[in-house]
Parts: sequence; structure tokens; C-alpha cells
Amino acid sequence: DIAVDSQDSDVIDFPDHLPFPSFNFPETIKFKILGKADVRQLLEDKISMLCSIVPLSRAQAIVLLHHFKWDVDRAQDEWLEREKKVRPAVGLFERPVAVTSYASVRPCGICPEKLPGNMSLAVSCGHQFCRPCWTEYISKAIGDGPRCLALRCPSPSCGAAVGPDMVDLLVSEKDKEKFENHLLKSYLISCEEAKWCPAPGCEYALFSFGDGDSSNNVTCRCLYRFCWKCTKEAHSPVDCSTVDKWMSEMSVQSENWMLANTTPCPNCKLPIEAIPGYKHFEQCTSCKYEFCCECGAHPSNHMVTEQYWQYNCRLDNSLRPAGFHIVDGQKRELAKKSLERYNSYYQQWVTTESCRTDALTDLKLFHEVQLPMLREILMIPPKELDFLVEAHLQIAECWQLLKWAYVYVYFLSEEERLKMPLLEFMQGQAEDLVKLLHKHVVELKHSLLQGDVPIKRLKDCRNNLVQLTGYVSLRVPSYHLTLQSIHMCISFKHKSNCENTKMPSLQPSVFWDSVIQSFDFCISHW
Repeated sequence: DIAVDSQDSDVIDFPDHLPFPSFNFPETIKFKILGKADVRQLLEDKISMLCSIVPLSRAQAIVLLHHFKWDVDRAQDEWLEREKKVRPAVGLFERPVAVTSYASVRPCGICPEKLPGNMSLAVSCGHQFCRPCWTEYISKAIGDGPRCLALRCPSPSCGAAVGPDMVDLLVSEKDKEKFENHLLKSYLISCEEAKWCPAPGCEYALFSFGDGDSSNNVTCRCLYRFCWKCTKEAHSPVDCSTVDKWMSEMSVQSENWMLANTTPCPNCKLPIEAIPGYKHFEQCTSCKYEFCCECGAHPSNHMVTEQYWQYNCRLDNSLRPAGFHIVDGQKRELAKKSLERYNSYYQQWVTTESCRTDALTDLKLFHEVQLPMLREILMIPPKELDFLVEAHLQIAECWQLLKWAYVYVYFLSEEERLKMPLLEFMQGQAEDLVKLLHKHVVELKHSLLQGDVPIKRLKDCRNNLVQLTGYVSLRVPSYHLTLQSIHMCISFKHKSNCENTKMPSLQPSVFWDSVIQSFDFCISHW
């Protein structure tokens, strides 16, 4: 259904009115980016195709196509072969089921108002309702979400469809736009090769074609980069299941924090945070019950000296309140260590995401404000400054990769953590390179805007920055390849063990020598 020119599949043509029209995103997945108007036209073509074959109005065709998940051939065959069975299933009644009243004043089926006949409306079932009730009913359904596309008559047990013709007639322009968005999204969901860009406020859709790995990343014209498989933000080098695991890790660590830092009140069971350095008695903030945090008993059951913080906890089971369980010290320590490790990686994850966001913000500022200024200062076409755009995009791409690399390392198994020193070294080297590239971009932009760079030196400055950008674009992904090598090595070893097959033993030193050699080869080759 989608006409695509395969000759330009690897290069996206950017219209002039879109951001960054001169920059092309090379992707492993071949795809086409369409705007909202383009998707609407594809939908209208399907509707027109069905209407040319089956004698239905546009609104009826939309109801029928939505029921059959926008499959024109199936909708056509089902309607032509089993029209009498299809009509009640989709809600397009051939004759009204309600008794038609010919009185000049008709009662509304919802409110007690009695209105003239021209003020009441009905769908194919014939149930009459006043216009205000219809408007409120449809508007509420549109606000509730995409289920409004399968809206039925408000009369109890009536299955007549409320089609888009009623929407166009009764609701506001804002609700009409919402209804259309639901309609377009419904159409795209039915297309396995199409996805809406998940970025907030973005109205572009991406259509893939040809062969490609569904787990690869794609970049929308709004510069949002996401995973084609799960539609979450691009998360290489981790897979989609690891992303879900990381997102749910917060709740797991919340439980660890409760275990490591709180004691339940024996009286009301409310968790009480322990005060650092004060480990004998606690007082519940809710019920004011005072208890020993070691055994849960009241202070009166303890031998207390003149100095209040010196006391003798009996740990007598007979004095311990019912339901109070002493938290195992070893479990508490394990929870603390797990929490500390999570907090460390989470802070690094947040920091790199902040750097990526700043890089994209700088790029938008450069394109909207600084680029027009440089064109006037240097008197050159904007294409001559594309190298600055590419450097910004490379910075953002590297920060995104490094962000999810922290998640990858966080979930390493005990066996894989033996490689931590090398991974931390490579991560630090990669971050330093990205910061260096960012520093050079900022300094060059500042010099160009101040007029400190003569036009004769611009070529040298461009070549230097292009070389540095290329170096970073090779060096940082090589860290990504190292992580993939670890995963492949461990996965192959695990698979071999599960299948009880004999494989030649690979010494860790030999494996890491090969990784380092391949890493050095990439750099020297560049």
C-alpha cells in the first residue's frame, strides 16, 4: 500500500520546512518518514478504494475498515459474501430497530427534555436523542481514548455504530482533531511496517520496507532516536528486556531501602526510619509507641543505665511483641550494598542523559539562532556548516550509547564483573573523548560568532573538527563492540554448558588480549 523508491532507501530526503534539511541519517533499517498529512492521504486512499467497490458512504466505510483492521480486501470480501451477518457485527443496521415517532415533539432518550423533531438525531438504529446529549456523549468518548472509534448508540444493549459523520456534525474542532488522531493511530497500529514516532508532540510516522533487523534503532526528523522493536528510546547496547528490567529496578531498590533503613513499629506496623548513630530506642511517628529496635519490646523491659544510650537488650522472645520479626543483619547489609551500587549507576545514567539532552538543545539553538548569524557573518551557504551539525549529533549519539552502557554493566553477572576494570577504563576514555569534542565545538562556534576565524582558516578548522568527529564516531562505538563481545562470549559459553558440549577452554587473558588488539586495530586503521 505504500509506494517507496528503493533507490534512495538509505538516505532520507528532508523538505526545506523541516528541521535540519541538509543532514541525512544513515540507518540499518530502510524506512520512510511521513508527516501527518501523508498518513491521512494513505488512509483516504483505502477508504476511497473500498467505496469504489462497495456501495457505502465514507463514514460507513471507515466503520467497516476499522472493524477489519484496515484490511480493504478482507472488508470487501466479508461484506459482499456475508453482508447480513457483517452489518450487526459492525453496527451498520439496514433498517431502524426503534419505533419511529412522527410526533412534532419527541422525548430525548437520555434527558427529560421534549424537543422538536428537527432537534433530535439518531444513527442507523433509529434511537432518538437530543443534540446536546449526543454532543456530550461523543465528546466524552473521544476524551476517553481510541475506544471512541468503536462507539455505539447510548441506548442500552444497542450495537449501532456512531460513525465519523456524527463526530463531524456535533463536536468541537478540538475534539475532531483528537478523533482524527485516534483514527490515524489505529490505521498505523494495523500496519506492521509502520510506527508513530513516540516522541511527545511529534506527528511523524515511520514506514519500514525491505530487509532489516527489527531490533535496530531509527531516527525521526524531530531527532528522537528510538528502538524499532519496542519503540522506547534507543538503548544500545542493552536489549529491550533489559530496559524493562532497569525501569522496574527502582521498585526493587525501594524495597531494599526499606529493608536497610527502616524497622516496622510493633504496634501499628508503620515503617520507622532508623536514626543514624542512635540504635537503641525508636518512637513511632504515628502512634507514638516507643520500642527497642533490636527486639521490639518496650523500654521498661530493658536494663538502662544512668546514661540513656547504654542499655542491655534482653532479646527475650517472651517479651517480644507478636508479629515483630528481627531483620537479619546479613540481609540488611546485602540490601545496603545493593542499594549503594544501584544509586551509583543510576546517578551516572541520569548524568549522561542530561548531557545528551544538553547536546540536542545546543543543536537546536545552533540551527535556529546561531546558523543564520554565521551565514551573515561568513557569507557562505548553510551546507558549508553541516560539519557542526554532524558534530552535535555525534555528541548526542555517543552520550546515549554511554548512558545505556551503564545499565549494561549494572546487570553483568558475577562472572562478567571480572572485566570491570577494563570496561570502566574504556567508559572513562569514551566520555573524555566526547567531552573533548564538545569543548572543540563550543570553542569553534564562539570564535566564528565573534569573527575571530578568517574565511581562509575556516577550511582548516572544518577539517580538524571533521577528523575529531570521525575519531570519536569510531572510538566510542568500539566500546559498544567490546560490550557485545563480552555478551557473545558469555552467551556462547553458557549455551555450550547447557548442551553439555565440549568447547576449547578460552583463558581470560587470551580473550581480553584479542579484544584489546581489535580495539587498537580500529584506532590505528582509522
